[in-house]
Amino acid sequence: MTIYNVADILTGLFESIMMFSLYGTFSKKRANIPKWGYAIGVIVLAVFVNVSNLLSGYGILNAVGMTLSFFLMSFLFTGNIAVKMIISVMAFLL
Repeated sequence: MTIYNVADILTGLFESIMMFSLYGTFSKKRANIPKWGYAIGVIVLAVFVNVSNLLSGYGILNAVGMTLSFFLMSFLFTGNIAVKMIISVMAFLL
């Protein structure tokens, strides 16, 4: 394992944490999901991002895959669908 592999893995983790922070700013957490559920969500999203980076490189398919992953995880939060879609695109652009 090289430093580049470690950097790729940490990139997915940091993007996942950033996305959950962004959703936490604009939306409320669902009351029926425990805190450990959100921790699992961060890990699952990090895996989604890393798999997307691995399979499609850093092209347009990666952008679509990551945006869809962000949108799927947005359902852990309450809010309007349009706001969730905008935040998903914003999270990718950041």
